[in-house]
Amino acid sequence: MPTYKSIIVTERGGPEALQVVENELREPGPREVRIRILATPVCQDDIAARVGNRPFLPKLPFVPGYSILGVVDAVGREVVFVNRKRIHLITENRSTLASPLAP
Repeated sequence: MPTYKSIIVTERGGPEALQVVENELREPGPREVRIRILATPVCQDDIAARVGNRPFLPKLPFVPGYSILGVVDAVGREVVFVNRKRIHLITENRSTLASPLAP
């Protein structure tokens, strides 16, 4: 099965809290769109969440980031229309980026 890499925060702290992990790349579900991520920025909020300097912190472990630039890579069978050009996705729910699938 194909894989992809992601960076996770395993504990509060400095850059040593970051870990690169390899994950299985699954096919999208019926109403999901898989996005091939081309770029994602590192923002002040990402660093603050890693070190624990925010009032509402994501639970550990978590994938930092809430903004990506990517292209649609695969679609589920119930997805009616998808523009396969580059897209920019911003989410308030960090878990959306825990895998390369977007609902």
